Amino acid sequence: MSIIESIKDYLAACPYLSGKEININYLSPNPDSFAIDNVAKNPIVKRYVSGETIRQYCFLLAGRVVYDGDLNSNIEISQFFESFENWISAQNEAGVFPDLADNDITPIAIEVTKSGEIQDTARTSARIQFELRLLYKRNN
Repeated sequence: MSIIESIKDYLAACPYLSGKEININYLSPNPDSFAIDNVAKNPIVKRYVSGETIRQYCFLLAGRVVYDGDLNSNIEISQFFESFENWISAQNEAGVFPDLADNDITPIAIEVTKSGEIQDTARTSARIQFELRLLYKRNN
């Protein structure tokens, strides 16, 4: 299983995304849909003399949510941002990471690197997104 598939399975277990459509590199125009998009960054964070490396897999979690511009809608979106970030932080602290079945990869951390934000709005929906990264150790 690829890293992005493992991340998709991991995020599907989040109570704030439960039952939501989660795609890879495609965000549906339907509200309550999400997508995991690759972000191009240097994958190697640290290289050891032994050949081991600490790597990062950077990605976006983008979503399409109901949005009508009123105060209650904005509060709901802000609460979602806070709840999701707290869930990621709690998972990280508990050592619960995506299942990387490859024996040469050991997850180290998963973290939000850029808080949730509203990217664009339409009359009935808004695109939101977070930037995240998975740090892992690769043994060569």
